[in-house]
Amino acid sequence: MKRPSASSIVLLLIFTIANIAILSNGQSKVAAPADKTPLELIKTDHRIAGSFSVLSREKVTIDTGVKYLFRNVADKPIQAYSVVIANGEDRSLYISIDSNSQTNPGEIISSGYLFSTDDAPAFELDFVLFTDGSGWGSDVYGGSNLFVNYIKGRETAIDRVAELVGDESRDLILHSVKREYHRSWGNKIPDNINRDERSQFMTGYNEIVSLLDYGNEQAKLIGAKLRAMESKRH
Repeated sequence: MKRPSASSIVLLLIFTIANIAILSNGQSKVAAPADKTPLELIKTDHRIAGSFSVLSREKVTIDTGVKYLFRNVADKPIQAYSVVIANGEDRSLYISIDSNSQTNPGEIISSGYLFSTDDAPAFELDFVLFTDGSGWGSDVYGGSNLFVNYIKGRETAIDRVAELVGDESRDLILHSVKREYHRSWGNKIPDNINRDERSQFMTGYNEIVSLLDYGNEQAKLIGAKLRAMESKRH
């Protein structure tokens, strides 16, 4: 069975070529929900179209592979999930978390998984976290604890920002750390599965610090103070 290249799975699909449009025609259901499975796997042909040369305005379409997405088929919003993806001899655990947002019933989760047409990936949901705090799944790889610690780290950092920020730029800085975004990452099984609670907490905490690093001078100063607070603890 063919082993995928390092780039065969792309979590956040970002294309920077000018005048490119993403075409996701002909969606087809891959796995119907069974036993109240909260996420339904959707398969789409993935193509890009546009002008790829400054010397030519000719529009061309290029097949880039197959994109897999999840749709919420539960009756309540989802905040996070973990899924095992097997492709050939490779098995990886992927984490997907909505920060300050959620995926409502019927909605498709924004991040996806891109494979070549020669690949035959298998998807196995490990754990799903709903916004009301309840969960679904076997949780073999400890996703429930990871989500709790990650979210706690984010919330701790945001609370500290609110305490440290002054009136100047207050609204701007708080808006930057409370904005909605989607976070995804993956690790090979079993090599890099992180079960350390402190590390999971710091992953969420440091995401807020990183957001501050892209802000104004006051935001950067607050980010430095947040780093110092945690370094003194450990």
